[in-house]
Amino acid sequence: NYAVFSPDGRLVVSAADDGTIHVWNSETGNQIRILEELDCAVHSATFSPDGRHIISASDDGIQIWDADSGNKINILEGHTDCVNSAVFSHDGRLIVSASDDKTIRIWDTETCKELHKLNGHTDSVRSATFSPDGRRIISASNDKTIRIWDTDTGKEIKIIMEEDSVNSASFSPDGKFIASASDSSILIWDATTGMETKRIDCCPMYNLSANFSPDGRRIVSASWDKKVHVSDVTAA
Repeated sequence: NYAVFSPDGRLVVSAADDGTIHVWNSETGNQIRILEELDCAVHSATFSPDGRHIISASDDGIQIWDADSGNKINILEGHTDCVNSAVFSHDGRLIVSASDDKTIRIWDTETCKELHKLNGHTDSVRSATFSPDGRRIISASNDKTIRIWDTDTGKEIKIIMEEDSVNSASFSPDGKFIASASDSSILIWDATTGMETKRIDCCPMYNLSANFSPDGRRIVSASWDKKVHVSDVTAA
């Protein structure tokens, strides 16, 4: 259900509803190991920037794993409901998580202590991630909003209203734009003004994710039509 590369591209980690987290060799496709199986669905798993750790988000909370041994090394406790996503900041110092308990939480990776609880969403928060410079966090929610937050203070900076539940939102590589995936559309927004700049018509229903390419010129999206779509952001 979810898969990402390690920072050096040699490995892939995948998460599934059957409670398993797998680590794979990206060149051969061979499975290297299965992390301890959980008794619940795992919604995301990603590497730390240095590739040494894996963080997973599940119905059972947030776990941190040693990427080499596969051993569980820590649990982040605080959310009171299913955790839908958890990711490291680009410098590896922080973690941000999003939950069905309607909150976003920022954690210190050294102490594994909660630094801020971000309140404001009125329904499940589907995703939360950092801006490229780490100064902002963007979140997407079933309450039909995208929200931008200040990382240092946890204060809300901006609310962007959508037409439907928003399943994911992410910044462009330069931090100037936002790509959002909702039940009915994929949209590009100006991150400063919150104004819609482009609508991408590739899948008419239940878009699960939308992310910019490293050069910011394309969007890759996944949806319930069981296809991955690549769209040109620069096209008129």
